[in-house]
Formats: sequence, structure tokens, C-alpha cells
Amino acid sequence: MNNYSYPFSQLKTTEEEKVGTDSLNVGFVSRLTVWWMNSLMKKGSERPLEEEDLFAVADLGSSKIIAEKLQRTWSDELKVKSIGKTDKKPSLLRAIYRIGNTCELSTIIFLPLVSCSMMLLRAIFLAMILQDLTEFGIKAIPWLYWYITGIFFFTVVEFLGENVVKYKARCAGIQARSALASLIYNKVSDNSSL
Repeated sequence: MNNYSYPFSQLKTTEEEKVGTDSLNVGFVSRLTVWWMNSLMKKGSERPLEEEDLFAVADLGSSKIIAEKLQRTWSDELKVKSIGKTDKKPSLLRAIYRIGNTCELSTIIFLPLVSCSMMLLRAIFLAMILQDLTEFGIKAIPWLYWYITGIFFFTVVEFLGENVVKYKARCAGIQARSALASLIYNKVSDNSSL
């Protein structure tokens, strides 16, 4: 399994490596714009990257840990059903959800709402520009600058939010795929040893 499946979890911070800073200590803007990756991108533009150039994966982000966590949560799903505590069927989707980071998953859900509100506000500001231009003509120019600044701000926030969501969703997908592949591999290897 690929141990570089979730690279942004934690970066190397030892003195001799100096590859990047721990993403937990990186500021909000750096996380939002993925600025912390610049050193790696600069190195990659100068020469081909080696494995030691890549950021270390946090233990929580490694394929082995994720696969073990999914195995435990899936076993718990099966145990609850076998004990008879509930009439619910075991759900693999619920087990996958439980291995995810709640903060990351809530970001994937929350940021599209922000993006939609930015699109709505942009449309409202465009309507205000048209209304002021038709009513006041050239006298509305001072307000137009504010409207245009607002539209620009909403566009930037929407763009950054969408990119963060895409990145986090891809990372969550890689985690789930890695864990599911390991679960299937373990199931097949257990059945073949019988």
C-alpha cells in the first residue's frame, strides 16, 4: 500500500530535514492556499523529486493505520448486528465515515455551502449594479466600486473554498480507497488460507 496517500496530515519537522512545517502549525491562509507546498514544488521544478524529498505521512494518515481502523469499525458493525442490540444492518458506509476525521468531513460539507452563498451574493451585487446604473446613471459610480470590490471578494472566497473542498475530498477518497483495498485483500487472503 502507498504510505503517501494522505500527505498533508503532518510534515517533517526535524532539524536536518527542513522540508516543511507541521501543517498543524501552518496558518489559515497557508492551509487555504496550500502555500506550505511551495518548497516541495520549487525543489521539483529544479530537479526530479526523490522519495526523501516528500513530506512524511502522519501515522494517522498511513495506509496501514487507516486499514486497521476500518477493519475495527467494520468488525464493530458486524458485532452489533450479531449481538442483536439493533435491527440495523451493518453498513460499510457508516464504517468508512467513522474512520474519517470529523473536522475534515465537516469542511467538505460546509465549504460548498459557503461557495453557494458567495455565488448568491455575487448575483445580488450584480443586480444592484444594474439597478443603480439604470436609476442613477453616472452618479452611481462611487457605489459601483464597492459593488465590484464585493463581487471580486466573493469570487476569490468561492474559488479558494472550492479548491480546498476538492483537495480534502480527494484525500478522503484516497484514504477510503486504501482502507477498502486493504479490507478486501485481508478478506481474500483469509478465505484463501482456509
